[in-house]
Amino acid sequence: MVFDQNRTGPLAAYRVIEMASTAAGPICGRMMADAGAEVIKIEPFSGDPIRTAGKQNKGKGLYSASLLRNKDTIAVNLKSDKGRAIIKQLAAHAHMVIQNFLPGKLDAWGIGYKELSNINPAIVMVSISGYGQSGPLRDKRGYGVICEAFSGLRHIIGDPDRPPARVGMAMTDYITGLYGAMGAMMALLNAKDTGIGQEIDLALYEAAFSLLETHVPNYDQLGTIVNRVGPALPDSVVNNLYRTRDNVYLHVQGSQDPGFARLMNAIERPDIAQDERYRTRRARVANADYVEQTLESWFAKHDIIDVEETFTKCGVTFGRINTIDQVFEDPHFQARNMLPKVSDDVLGEIVLAGLVPKFLGTPGKLRHSAKPVGYDTERVLTEFCGFNKDEVSRLEREGVVKCDRAETSVSK
Repeated sequence: MVFDQNRTGPLAAYRVIEMASTAAGPICGRMMADAGAEVIKIEPFSGDPIRTAGKQNKGKGLYSASLLRNKDTIAVNLKSDKGRAIIKQLAAHAHMVIQNFLPGKLDAWGIGYKELSNINPAIVMVSISGYGQSGPLRDKRGYGVICEAFSGLRHIIGDPDRPPARVGMAMTDYITGLYGAMGAMMALLNAKDTGIGQEIDLALYEAAFSLLETHVPNYDQLGTIVNRVGPALPDSVVNNLYRTRDNVYLHVQGSQDPGFARLMNAIERPDIAQDERYRTRRARVANADYVEQTLESWFAKHDIIDVEETFTKCGVTFGRINTIDQVFEDPHFQARNMLPKVSDDVLGEIVLAGLVPKFLGTPGKLRHSAKPVGYDTERVLTEFCGFNKDEVSRLEREGVVKCDRAETSVSK
């Protein structure tokens, strides 16, 4: 299968080396690749463990099909001297490295930030770990959901009368990946001005902890320990989930005074919005029970179609709780190209989540899903490291690299 190599987007002039796995690092790299960067993913011969995570079809991991999309893949044995020499050669021609080995591991191998910056002073390295590159927990192994628990974020997810819940996806990894991409761009801009790169120390637990921003001064000043609250946002009335007569859930946001007035008009209770006990935001918080009971009673008497029609007409801010099948059917997702079909070497085509954000002047592109392990080894080593095909073959026999030659021959 021939993979589209035509990269477009605001980062089309940038080259990224991804030495990361499961899952914050690959998420960071995926964002860079979606924006057009040439992301060269370094994998062990067995592939990134993310390839075997989640559900599969025809032997292909569907999670990795998206997470490794738009990337080139080379298989290198980093435990070998020659394998590490390849990384140094690639770093000389790269703008950025993403890595999530245990702190100090790359330094011990001679391919840490200090060594790579001696080769390429402008290089930026995003180093992702569970607890950071310093501190008493530096050497503790981290995983997204474990660091989410340590951060305090997990404690506030779910209902107050039940144990802490988890979001059904790698939330902390995605948060960390977003911070990684944002931090990398800041550092790359600085490197462009100064010629000097830097290492970014990114901890999973700190990325998760950052979402508790509003609760930090609350505890410091008032001693308030935030707990699980369920679907309603504390100190914000109305900002809650309601069930219609035909058992559909909607979330309604009417916490600001104009929005609350529109909501009360929609349910034919404008008197509540005019009552001094409910007219202002702070007053509603002090008298929340009556407002919530009124809304729950109204929703229980109305079906979803009528509710959505009424709320739309009255300008109420609301949203139905969609399931994934409803997302696939929704015309807005289709119109915004959030469910594009892309080529895949095993499945033929696969629907993946669309590009975010959308660059209207320099749009990115979904070129392909995950390639086979080692698909680009030969091409990358010949183009960037100066090897010829015979030398690549020798490295392969020595166990330094792995090439997916069947796929490579098809592409040519």
